[in-house]
Amino acid sequence: MKSYFLLLLLLSPLIKSYGQADRSDADAAAHAYAEAEGIKYDEERNAYIKKGVIHLFMYKDGGLLLVGYPTTATDKNKFQLHLFTGSDDKEEYFFSAEGSYKTSLNIEEDVEEITSEIVRKDFPIVGPFTDQVTFKVRRGKETSDLAMGTIDIAKTIHASIGSGFVVSTLKNPTNIRAVTREGGETVLEADNPHGNATLALFATLYPWGRNALMFPKKSLKERSGIVVGTTIASSDKNFENLYLGLQIDFATGGSVVFGADIADRQMIRGVDYKDFEFGTTAFSGTVDDYLYKDIGVGFFIGVQVDSRILSKMFSSNP
Repeated sequence: MKSYFLLLLLLSPLIKSYGQADRSDADAAAHAYAEAEGIKYDEERNAYIKKGVIHLFMYKDGGLLLVGYPTTATDKNKFQLHLFTGSDDKEEYFFSAEGSYKTSLNIEEDVEEITSEIVRKDFPIVGPFTDQVTFKVRRGKETSDLAMGTIDIAKTIHASIGSGFVVSTLKNPTNIRAVTREGGETVLEADNPHGNATLALFATLYPWGRNALMFPKKSLKERSGIVVGTTIASSDKNFENLYLGLQIDFATGGSVVFGADIADRQMIRGVDYKDFEFGTTAFSGTVDDYLYKDIGVGFFIGVQVDSRILSKMFSSNP
């Protein structure tokens, strides 16, 4: 009996060599292939991606290798399935992808040997899809699916609405009035004589598109947008200012905004607001005779939150 077990122990490497490859061999082969092809792991989406193509690695039993199905994808992503099986597996495998762009493919798969035990079957790249895509793999003449998986597709947006607070350098005093001080000197006083913080509403345009769910990390271009906004400070001062500029995301739904603040503001003939100090600089004349309207331009900077984030924060059913 002891000799029998000793013989099995000695023969076990040979048994594996001439028998079918196991999942660990397939997993190692998938990892080696991804590394050789420069297919990188995206931790945020739990997916292997290269140039917008999400690569799925599957073992012959229908289970995925390396990682599970991606947590999300975009409507710009395409997909490719790589199925790993033993070299002695003579079965045919069929792959279909069903989504908003309907496609169902019976594949004559390419086969490339990895080792004497493992082969990789590469199915064609499919997609992109919108809303949702369901993948199915069927083996030979079997009537039931060997594997099925569904991935939600995050829509690409080109515009959004947000609100936030901005600070502007544009002096736009209102309710200007003359005040005589002790000693007979006349100065001017006004409401909001200096640039101050105010609430603003923004529309943001994304010329290159933006994923609706994921924070773009790769480049400044992907995190930027063009903003157009206006003041919503109070019922009597709404829409007085026009904000034109850029936004740069610092988090999902949160961004810094900056640019030009343009407003039709009240001016005083002969007075340059850059050097004039309300309440301090002496003024001679009658205010009403000197007031007029003119376009002023200043610089603003602030932060805004996307309306979709706000709706989730205050939703009764988050």
